[in-house]
Amino acid sequence: MRRVEQLAMLHRYVETVLPDAEPDEERFRSLARQLKDIELTRRNATESVALAQRLGLPFGDEQDWEIHIAIPLRGTEGHPLVAKNVVRLQIRPNPDWQWELSVCASPNAESSRKAKQRPTGTISVSQFSGAEIFMPF
Repeated sequence: MRRVEQLAMLHRYVETVLPDAEPDEERFRSLARQLKDIELTRRNATESVALAQRLGLPFGDEQDWEIHIAIPLRGTEGHPLVAKNVVRLQIRPNPDWQWELSVCASPNAESSRKAKQRPTGTISVSQFSGAEIFMPF
């Protein structure tokens, strides 16, 4: 396991038990702050955070957020966030899981791609080449 993954797991554990730490456990609280700073640095160095900042979105440095984009395919009925024939993109500031792209081009088929590490910026969607994207605006 890589060091950053170990630190991320340790940070999640420490954040969970931190409320139960006694007030006099200053050394533990100091180490917890150091872990938090490491995780915030990782998080704020992601492409997701850079995109949110470039778009001027009002997210705080420590705020947990997700962006959901749903594009209905031609002939889709209903709202895009709950429809079956859509392309969905989720973006989040998690350095270990920054984005997820999913396509559901028929009621019985769905496929998705996820970035658990730093994404390369490209994704192959050749299996969806028959789908037409319809933007109703």
